[in-house]
Amino acid sequence: MGNNYHFSSSSLLVVAFSGGPDSVYAVENLSHNGFKNLILAHFHHHIRNEEAEKDAIFCEQYAQKNGYRWARGDWETPENSEEKARKARYTFLEKIREESEAKAIVTGHHADDMAETIFLQFLRGGGMRGLKGMEEWDDIRKIWRPFLGVQKCEIVQFLQDKKIPFCIDSSNNESIFTRNFLRNKIFPLLQDRFPGFSQRILKNTEYIASTVSFLESVAEEFLAFYPSPYFEKDHFFSLHPTVRYEVLRKICSPFFGDSLPIEQIEEFLKNGKSGKKWQGKGKIFTIFGKNVFYESI
Repeated sequence: MGNNYHFSSSSLLVVAFSGGPDSVYAVENLSHNGFKNLILAHFHHHIRNEEAEKDAIFCEQYAQKNGYRWARGDWETPENSEEKARKARYTFLEKIREESEAKAIVTGHHADDMAETIFLQFLRGGGMRGLKGMEEWDDIRKIWRPFLGVQKCEIVQFLQDKKIPFCIDSSNNESIFTRNFLRNKIFPLLQDRFPGFSQRILKNTEYIASTVSFLESVAEEFLAFYPSPYFEKDHFFSLHPTVRYEVLRKICSPFFGDSLPIEQIEEFLKNGKSGKKWQGKGKIFTIFGKNVFYESI
């Protein structure tokens, strides 16, 4: 395991620590590779009652036994929502990272998580950017995911071989949540019919990620061609549609996120008359003759 993210094995890192096999494996692996300056950050969702409290106690005792710093967060307004729980958890982790001035947040995401994420993005129409999956290093949020190449079965086998204890979240067996539904119901069927399908999904992400990177570079070259925030309409529409999307995404980010109204904007740029304006979330496009100017609101 290595990294090129401007921190060393002596750097302070915050580990998202649930006490489950993934996070325990992450800490054990980090420690084995010389990363010992760790804060184990546990977020208590207050959904599983006594079981969750036992997990929190296990996490604190594990941290104390192994000489790591410890931080606990509690969800003050728990809801039965995957997305809200995830946001609350990452808000807590980012708070710990900022307060401690740690270099990064480390998660135990692994190859099976990656396959699930890609599959979900496909079902939800996430586009090429979603289909490239999670990145090992998120420079904006300072999140490091060093175990994306490791399968869950390898993680469990490692812990069992070393006789390292970990917590079991019984809610993972409930298929009410989307990820659990895929993990418990759909993926086993796919694995039986198409052995090794998750590894093939991951292999395709490498190609998709390189394609997205290429499109980004072409879009950046297009925008860099103009010395100020404008571009020529004819030049813009000479680009491939996927590159045009990337150009508009770069101009409009982060105002629209994944909900960029590409067709609406392109329709205006193609047919709008000189002097007309189009205003969206935080951005204004104005047509002057054959040129399009854009500015933030």
